[in-house]
Amino acid sequence: MIASLACGILAPTLAKAGPSDGSMPGASMPDDGQSTFQYLFDRKSVFKEEKVDTLPALPDNADLLPFEVSKQTALTFAIDPKSVSIGKDGVIRYTAVITSASGARNVRYEGLRCEDGHQWRMYAAVDEDGTGWDRETNTEWAQVEWNSLNAYHAALAQDYFCNFSSLNGDAKTIVQNLRYKRTITDQRDH
Repeated sequence: MIASLACGILAPTLAKAGPSDGSMPGASMPDDGQSTFQYLFDRKSVFKEEKVDTLPALPDNADLLPFEVSKQTALTFAIDPKSVSIGKDGVIRYTAVITSASGARNVRYEGLRCEDGHQWRMYAAVDEDGTGWDRETNTEWAQVEWNSLNAYHAALAQDYFCNFSSLNGDAKTIVQNLRYKRTITDQRDH
């Protein structure tokens, strides 16, 4: 009872003791607007994704650009170069084709963001008949998994798409790097 009464009395007193702007007592604010500039500069921008209304044509096997994910996986991975685009929102969008040793294929239209620790999402996957896109398979944004045997999002981000938290060039440059297997590590070594 005494403790709660003391808190009730001290709280208004302590509130009056500190400056109303949230700074430390005795601290002075610069008059040049520098603190406001730093606040705006340090503030993270809010990601606003573009709406994906149009899906690319289904990929042609002859055009696919294979890329390596892991020497231990039995799956092969490729990108359709005609599908690669970069939106105004900074998302690189592409069609990924994952093929098993028996020839079964999983074709997905996805997006990947280099910012915020690398994130990806799926917009559509090829339907069961293999004749069109199924938008019901779309997902929300998720963190890229780095320690998985079939972590092709990680391979794309690390080797071709992202130079740390920025895109590694425009869509044409990224496609050329995939075509000639010029990884980001190779580019840094030269």
